[in-house]
Amino acid sequence: MLHKNIYAIRKINPMLARRITLPVQSDHIVTKEKKTGYRLHETVYPLQISSKNIKRFRRLAPRQSDVLLWGCGLGDLLDILLENGNRVVVWERDPWLLRML
Repeated sequence: MLHKNIYAIRKINPMLARRITLPVQSDHIVTKEKKTGYRLHETVYPLQISSKNIKRFRRLAPRQSDVLLWGCGLGDLLDILLENGNRVVVWERDPWLLRML
């Protein structure tokens, strides 16, 4: 699946495809007890969004708008934005998170 997605991205944006496929470490992403976190300076911050906050975002999210999503996380918010017919630009500096997305 990853290879098919990168191939599709390469057709549209070769520079992004190269960035996503650069060799990078992944040890800053931690999965423990089915929860995923981002390790920064020995502290692990959760990447999962609570179901309460997902429901709230689903209710309040824009519809059919242009949206800049600052950081992709695990894609929960992106899924909702796309379901609502938004055009979304995702800014994410971590190639490993882009691969996970």
